[in-house]
Amino acid sequence: MSTSTGGSDSGDTPAAILSNEIPPGLAREQPKPRWLTAVLSKNFVLVVVLSVFVRMMNSGRRDVGDFERKLSGVEKLVKTTVDAIDRKFEDRIRSVRKEFDENARSGAAFENFTGSKGLLTKEEFSEMVRDYAKAIVLKEIEKHAADGLGMADYALESGGARVLRHSDPLGGFCCGNKVCAEAERMISPSFGQPGHCFPLKGGSGFVEIGLRTAILPEAVTLEHVAKSVAYDRSSAPKHCRVSGWLRGRDATDRETPEKMFLLTEFTYDLDKSNAQTFKVDSSASNLVDTVRLDFMSNHGSATHTCIYRLRVHGY
Repeated sequence: MSTSTGGSDSGDTPAAILSNEIPPGLAREQPKPRWLTAVLSKNFVLVVVLSVFVRMMNSGRRDVGDFERKLSGVEKLVKTTVDAIDRKFEDRIRSVRKEFDENARSGAAFENFTGSKGLLTKEEFSEMVRDYAKAIVLKEIEKHAADGLGMADYALESGGARVLRHSDPLGGFCCGNKVCAEAERMISPSFGQPGHCFPLKGGSGFVEIGLRTAILPEAVTLEHVAKSVAYDRSSAPKHCRVSGWLRGRDATDRETPEKMFLLTEFTYDLDKSNAQTFKVDSSASNLVDTVRLDFMSNHGSATHTCIYRLRVHGY
């Protein structure tokens, strides 16, 4: 950041101020690049040709044939001159590119950037790269420590959320109309273990979750086992819909919602990350303390659909 060191009546010109900021080693005049010289030459030729053309127009000659002949000659001159400059310009570009490639292969490009101009030494440059890489790693570690996404989850069992209802589970997990104890897996960290999910019978079903508190929802995240460790991912949900409503403290767990509204619809993609986040529709601006996930299909399993984890984000 630069600060003013004089009043408004200072006699220093911008050029003088700039010269004071330049280190002595860099104060010498830099030669003009070759491409700039070529461009200036081309522009100069065009200006000369245009001036000749204007003089011909102002000469007052009425001989149309003579005028057309001279105009044709001017056109040929312009074309020949411009083509010659273009060829020269392209040759210069190829030469500079070849020189740069050779320097890059030999390491001279790095030396020219860092050492000769006095900007950075090799050690300083290496240290800068290490610090940048370290910052990225630390950020990813912090993100992983913050539940993998770095966003608050209001459907987290340890935070006070609970499963209220769900469709029929796969046989052997629980019986009757009660909420299975294993259903808490859907609102708890799974740490990526295959099979650490809650399986629901068939290719369609639902689950209702009471959030830890009423929020304005912003997004939902559906998680399945990662491809790198999965034995079979055909049980992953595919076409899904998430709805929400404000149940209130006095409502029973099995009360049918009357003011349920759509939060988002999405398709879980097996080719993307195992934890996929979907934004809530902008029109859904009401408070919710209960959400319902409906899955209408899965990725091929005829027997069951596994829900590894559902998260709800908001404020």
